[in-house]
Amino acid sequence: MSEIVDEIVVESVARQRPLVIFDLDSTLFNVSLRTQAIVEAFARDPEMQMKFPSEVRFLSNFQILARDWGLKQALERAGFKSSEEFGKTIRDFWRSRFFSSEYLHHDRPYEGSREGVDRLHQAGAEILYLTGRDEKNMKIGTVESLKHWGFPLKFKGDNTANLIMKPIKGSIDDEAFKEIEMQKLVEQYSDPHHDIWFFENEPVIIERVRKTTPSVRVIWVDTTHSGRAGAPTDVTVVDFLNV
Repeated sequence: MSEIVDEIVVESVARQRPLVIFDLDSTLFNVSLRTQAIVEAFARDPEMQMKFPSEVRFLSNFQILARDWGLKQALERAGFKSSEEFGKTIRDFWRSRFFSSEYLHHDRPYEGSREGVDRLHQAGAEILYLTGRDEKNMKIGTVESLKHWGFPLKFKGDNTANLIMKPIKGSIDDEAFKEIEMQKLVEQYSDPHHDIWFFENEPVIIERVRKTTPSVRVIWVDTTHSGRAGAPTDVTVVDFLNV
């Protein structure tokens, strides 16, 4: 990360301001703590304790790891087996809370992520956040989280000018949404003196962006991902988990 920052800093001095775009979940923020808090809330729920006593006992000592992608993968890693009813109940419980502002304060920046973004901002790079989170359910918590952790935000009136979110949850999948938004940004920053950098953890999204906007300089943040595509082998890699 330090080497990449150095390169972008040199760019920002020698040329016009580069645009540096960051995903949020599992790119700048470790979201495993969000899932952990939701699992603990499930285990404390009296209704769930009565309905699923053995499962709740297991969850009371269950730890989500930083490289777990979502709840299902974490439970599978732990060798946990349960009924279909329990699986659906806890997934619904998790999903309704994970994709909301309620639990976003549990997220923590990866070590080095906040410092890297701040250094780029101070050096003159334009910072933009492009996330699959939706405005309706997650904007308030997202802005509060970015403010709390000191990530640079830019406002135009009451609106955040450097945060792009889906308008509505489920309206479009993440890879299509980011592909479309990235094409808009490339057109907007068509000046050859503007380099565009994109930090992202999800290989499926990286594949789409590289195919449709090859001028964008993609950095793969190797933390955790869905596994729907293999790890990219020919891009620069940042691994905040091994800092």
